[in-house]
Amino acid sequence: MFQAEDLADTIAKCSYDHYGDLPRKGKPQEGKEWTLLAAIVQETEQDDTSVFQVVAMGTGTKCLGQSKMSKIGDIVNDSHAEVIARRAFLNYLLYHVEGFYETGSSEIFTVDEKTLRFSIEKGIAFHFFTSHTPCGDASIFPKEKSEGSMCETGAKRTWEGDDLNMKKRHKLVHSDSDVDSCQVTTCRNESLSDVCPTVNDMAEVTIRDIYRTGAKCVSSEDNDPLLGGMEYHRTGLLRTKPGRGERTLSMCCSDKLAKWNVVGCQGALLSHLFEPVYFKSFVVGSCPYDKAAMTRALVSRCLDVSGLQLPYILHQPLILQSTLEFEDSKHIVEAKVEKAVSSNTSIIWSSIPCRPIEVSVNGKRQGITTKNIHKSQARCSICKAELFSKFKKVIEMVGVDRLPETLRCPNLKTYHDFKEAADGYQLAWGRLLNVFKDWRRAPRELENFTLDDLS
Repeated sequence: MFQAEDLADTIAKCSYDHYGDLPRKGKPQEGKEWTLLAAIVQETEQDDTSVFQVVAMGTGTKCLGQSKMSKIGDIVNDSHAEVIARRAFLNYLLYHVEGFYETGSSEIFTVDEKTLRFSIEKGIAFHFFTSHTPCGDASIFPKEKSEGSMCETGAKRTWEGDDLNMKKRHKLVHSDSDVDSCQVTTCRNESLSDVCPTVNDMAEVTIRDIYRTGAKCVSSEDNDPLLGGMEYHRTGLLRTKPGRGERTLSMCCSDKLAKWNVVGCQGALLSHLFEPVYFKSFVVGSCPYDKAAMTRALVSRCLDVSGLQLPYILHQPLILQSTLEFEDSKHIVEAKVEKAVSSNTSIIWSSIPCRPIEVSVNGKRQGITTKNIHKSQARCSICKAELFSKFKKVIEMVGVDRLPETLRCPNLKTYHDFKEAADGYQLAWGRLLNVFKDWRRAPRELENFTLDDLS
């Protein structure tokens, strides 16, 4: 059995090694750019040991605004690494389903003879790895204390982090006690004893601060206070990802990972074919991290979900951190250069023979000319249209009598129709929405396409 730290480092090293073996194309420009990495790592038990291998991987930091979203599903709207990796994993699952229908056997699935749905074989587990704490709620937690400079009064201060906007409200407390506190707007022209009588001129003071997220609250009624220090954010709220000057419809990664712990990571479409697929663990690379915040974001917020019907459950994965840092992380790149920017490209990789690796920019395959931007060769293998096409190909391979009951309705035509017909998934999703009331769902017109709508 692995110890927690050993398991986390094993999964991280497996992911980093695989990334290192990929071609240079699509990776950040050395000395100029950084990116985020996510991977799905398969664990296979063999005798008294386990074998780990990456089966899906993604990099990326970008997300498209609402005006750039496609009504025919031919663009990847959300290119954050976590989302890319999970969608690449769907390709991996579909590839193995197709293989099962062709050969009648599978190394990673078993089939329920009653429901005709696949479930993960005993002895197989999947781990989710991300090189950095997911954006949104999981990224909001106190910064570690570090020594600060002297105020002009001569008083020594320490703070949790380096974001000290003294024009905003900050809480000051004795470093050895949290009993006394007060608020200050500046320490430039006033002594600490003037603005906080319980602190003398030579007292050591802690100015609390938190790590912040660019993800925006969905509900305007429950918005962030945006005050100084610990009062900048509220925790536990649903958030959408920021875009390039335009607000997006994409929920932040913390919210998406939490969703996967209830309805599974396979999504509505593939839930026709699969029982819910839950990740055994979520592992974060070496970076600013707080286990309590990760647990709150991914698990605790879902604990009020009720009325789930098997096989859907409130899954509680292992939440771990590795000691290993990603070579193209923002922290490492910025330590080498004066200024670094996030890469515009995303790498998409899955363990399948056909198009195992792609590079995308703005939700399309890199290198496609403007003339061909709406043609099939411009589409990434993980966009809605391509996944829908592969899904339809799989279900057309077999007779109706071998399909799950939910796929036997002749009136299913659009991408939206097929998702809504996944009744078990939709029931579980509805139970989660009773708790995640402000979840921003994609407008129906963005899913109301058929394969005939594609060029």
